[in-house]
Amino acid sequence: MRTLLAAVVGFGLGWLVALVVERRGGTTESIVATGIVMSLVFTMVAIVVLEMISRPRAAGGLSAFKMPHPIQAVRRRFHMARRTSQVTKIAAKHGLGSALGMGRAPDLSGEDATRVGVQTRQAL
Repeated sequence: MRTLLAAVVGFGLGWLVALVVERRGGTTESIVATGIVMSLVFTMVAIVVLEMISRPRAAGGLSAFKMPHPIQAVRRRFHMARRTSQVTKIAAKHGLGSALGMGRAPDLSGEDATRVGVQTRQAL
């Protein structure tokens, strides 16, 4: 049924476009050639659109393409930013702010390396 509907829609739109495009002095042969090509193109487009509408989650449909819900996407980003902020605050509380780029860069040799290791263990 979808194929028949796509064929009728494609055929009708193809010939309509051919008549509109070629109405200014087009020969019969050019109208027929344009009509055939446009009918094929519009039939293929109609088949794809009808398949996507009728079975969006079926195999070969839109199963690989999933658009996120905009409100859920904003909410998810907000939660991720909030959690990142929490982790950064915990690290800064345990003296790891300099390792995160907040303040002077730590010298990771000798006692500083040991201190950063202890602070990391305490933070975790």
